[in-house]
Formats: sequence, C-alpha cells, structure tokens
Amino acid sequence: MKALNRFMVFGSSVLLGLMALHMTADALSSYLFDYPIDGTIELVSRYYMIAIVYLSMAYVQSRDQHIVAEIFSDGFSARFSCLCQCLTQLLFIGFGVLLVWRGSIDAVRNTMISESTQTITGTLMVWPSRWIVVASGIMIVLQSGLMLLNEVRRR
Repeated sequence: MKALNRFMVFGSSVLLGLMALHMTADALSSYLFDYPIDGTIELVSRYYMIAIVYLSMAYVQSRDQHIVAEIFSDGFSARFSCLCQCLTQLLFIGFGVLLVWRGSIDAVRNTMISESTQTITGTLMVWPSRWIVVASGIMIVLQSGLMLLNEVRRR
C-alpha cells in the first residue's frame, strides 16, 4: 500500500509540474504569438486539478497529515486517544465509500454519454477524469481500513 500511495503522490507531483509548464507555455504563446494553446483551461480544470487533489488524498491519510486539533487531543488518555483514532478512521472509510459511490454514478453516466467539452477548435473527452475520483475513494477506503486495523492491533 505504501508503494501505491507513493506512486500516486509522485504522479500527482509530476502532473503539478506539467500543469505549470502547460500554463506557462499557454501564457507565453498568448503573449508572444497572440494565439493561446487550445484546450489549456479545459485540461487544467478537468484533468490536472482533479488528479492533483484526489490522487494525493490517500497519501496524506497514510501519513496522518490531515488537519488535527491537537490542542484538544493532547490531554486525552491513551485509551480515549485510541478511540478517537478509530472513530476518525471509520469516518474516513465512510467518506471514501461515499466518494466511490457518488463518483461511480457520475463516472458511469458520463462514460456512457462520452462526456466531452468544447474547446476553441474541437472537443476534449473529459469522462476519463471522472474515474480519478473513484480510484481515489477506493484508495482512501483501503488506507483507512489498514490504519484502523493497525490501531486496533496496537491496543
């Protein structure tokens, strides 16, 4: 699971760099040649941003790097802290299940209709990006499930 999480965050990082290069090239092309690169806005909003956000969610979960209100939890007993960790993992599992469920409905529907968006010179197929959300939800469920099992075994 660690290797898969690292691969997904690496992919997310690569896409972040590609997005920056793509947007820079588009800005330069617009400025120097008065001709923007077709589909830049669509690719950024429909592929790059979705992948960057969703692909790194399971990695953040695996590192336990989500926002935490430690001012409240530092004074808890070990038993209550364990209970809070278990509850947190169960909530993340629920979040992941909802993400997979709703994401699958959207992904299937948009795959069936071959969802696309109009660019200046043509169309861009955007239905594949819907499956990124589903994959991310599956990863969150798996990661949170493993973390819950590890927390229960430790106590």
